[in-house]
Amino acid sequence: MSQSSSLHNYVDARFREAFGEPHTSMGKDDHWRLQGSPSQLPINVLLNGTRDMPALWIFDAFDREDGVFSASITREDQVGDLIVQIHERVKRAAGACEDA
Repeated sequence: MSQSSSLHNYVDARFREAFGEPHTSMGKDDHWRLQGSPSQLPINVLLNGTRDMPALWIFDAFDREDGVFSASITREDQVGDLIVQIHERVKRAAGACEDA
């Protein structure tokens, strides 16, 4: 198994463990629609299965500075921090909905 394939498998397994099964999948691309509550706008997470490395996209309507975040995942030790960042965004969005 190539190093790239091994990293893809690791990232895929960690994201499914953290967020459950994707809401939609097409090929090696997975999409999660994460909400802290039903009335909350979702945080959309797209994990692209590029040939060389996994690429992560986060679309967050609650981030007024930069609602789109992207990262190339080149090492396993990046994954935990990215998962924490996504969970924090969902919590922050849920809090913003409660304050509204």
